[in-house]
Amino acid sequence: MSSALIPPQSTWTIKSVTYEKSELLPSPYRYEAGTQNIAGVIGFAKALQLIDTIGYENIEKQEHTLYEYLHNELKKIEEVELYNTTKDSVGSKSFNIKGLLHDDVGILLDKQKIAIRVGHHCAMPIMEKLHLKGTIRVSLSFYNEIEDINKFITALKKAISMLKD
Repeated sequence: MSSALIPPQSTWTIKSVTYEKSELLPSPYRYEAGTQNIAGVIGFAKALQLIDTIGYENIEKQEHTLYEYLHNELKKIEEVELYNTTKDSVGSKSFNIKGLLHDDVGILLDKQKIAIRVGHHCAMPIMEKLHLKGTIRVSLSFYNEIEDINKFITALKKAISMLKD
C-alpha cells in the first residue's frame, strides 16, 4: 500500500502498548480510534422504535399529504417558479420567486423564524442545466403539520411583499 494511503499512526487503535512496541488491532478495527458514537446508536434505535410505533405506511401518507398541500399552496402564489411536480417526489421542494434573489428571500424568512435553505444545495450541475444560481428549498417530514406550512406560506408572502416594494 502506498504510504500516501496510510493514515497517520496517531489515528490507529492499539491492541497493546509496551515500552518496546505497539500492537495494532486488525483491520478494520485499527481505523476506529476514539470512543464509538454510543449516543448516536441509542438515538438511532429510538428513532427506529418511533418509526415502528407510528408505522411506515402512516409516515408515508402524512409526508405525501403535507408535500401535496405545500405544492398546492405554492402554486397559488403568482410569483413562485416551481421546478417539479409532486409525482414521485417527497421530502423537499425547491422553487424561486420571479424577480427576487433566493438569498434575499431566505434572509427575510430567517428573520421570521422560518428555517429553510437557499443556494445550489450541492447540486451545481442541475443548477447550471436549469440556468439557475440557486433555489429556495423547504423540507418537510412526518412530524410537520399543515399549520407549519401555513406559517411558512404566510412568511413567504410577507417576504415577497417586502422585497417587491
